[in-house]
Amino acid sequence: MKSVPFILLFWAAAGIGISTFVEDAHGTPFIQTYVYGTWWFKLLWTAVVVTSAALFVRRKTWKNFPLLVLHLSFGVIFAGALTTALPDIKEYCTCVKASLRENMSTNGNKWHACPS
Repeated sequence: MKSVPFILLFWAAAGIGISTFVEDAHGTPFIQTYVYGTWWFKLLWTAVVVTSAALFVRRKTWKNFPLLVLHLSFGVIFAGALTTALPDIKEYCTCVKASLRENMSTNGNKWHACPS
């Protein structure tokens, strides 16, 4: 039981690492469709969280407050990711290479995007 969460986490990390190179070759829509958007990828991450939580409870790790806060933060991150993954919400951020000073104006110390 002790090694199961770590083995699952290794496979998830390896999958993400390989997916990075595949995404570079085939593009984001391809990898979203065939890796990140699949049921088995979501199931893999759910298994990582469930087995980690079971190990956390079994080892009575909640008695160590900093460790408890760290692992609860992982749970919050997973819950946030799950709320966008299950309803299949897709949002992309596109970055444009340009000089900041050409596309931004300043108002005191704060930068604001110039209207197009």
